[in-house]
Amino acid sequence: MSARFAKHISVWLLAIAASAIAYQPSANAAEPLVFEDQFAKRRAIDDLRGDVVVLIYSDRGGAEASRELGEKLHVMMHPTAKGKDPKVAMQAPVRPLANQPPGAQTPDAKMIPLACIGDVPNYIRPFVRSRFRSVSPDAVVWLDLNDTMRSRYTLTPGVPNLIVFDTQGRERHRLAGVPDDTQIARLGNYLDALRAEGIRSARARTQATTTR
Repeated sequence: MSARFAKHISVWLLAIAASAIAYQPSANAAEPLVFEDQFAKRRAIDDLRGDVVVLIYSDRGGAEASRELGEKLHVMMHPTAKGKDPKVAMQAPVRPLANQPPGAQTPDAKMIPLACIGDVPNYIRPFVRSRFRSVSPDAVVWLDLNDTMRSRYTLTPGVPNLIVFDTQGRERHRLAGVPDDTQIARLGNYLDALRAEGIRSARARTQATTTR
């Protein structure tokens, strides 16, 4: 059993990104998405509100494509991450928005890798986490050990599956497959639009609070 799971997990590499084109709300979109990482720390989409979140998830057959797409998207949104090791790359600042004043704070575009392992028995989970820690000791990888994405969303095998969440934690777009360069560029513009939208929404909420 352990050898089989070791072979299964060893194919996973870090995927730091996501993409989406066509929006179709999930019937379970209101339910919070909660997972854990390779260090057994709780990870949830709702905890990242305030930033745009791009969740990439796949089975093991889509791991390599997810890694390649993730690197490309992360560097596109965080240009100074290019050529850096994962730990340093994750600290790179997000690219500025159009007409952004120098030094202004803006929402980030966070690329979250999620490995869909299946419905993993509790006694196997420590081994799964250990294998991921050995593959990715520095960069965090979220783990779906309850088959959540397959049961609540669509998990297309062998390719990246991507969901974009806005700064309020709402699902906005999805994509299954590997986008071409044109789609990737459009996605970057879309993520910037969501970041700008988040600034406007936050400003409106602040104004509404001060006028009460």
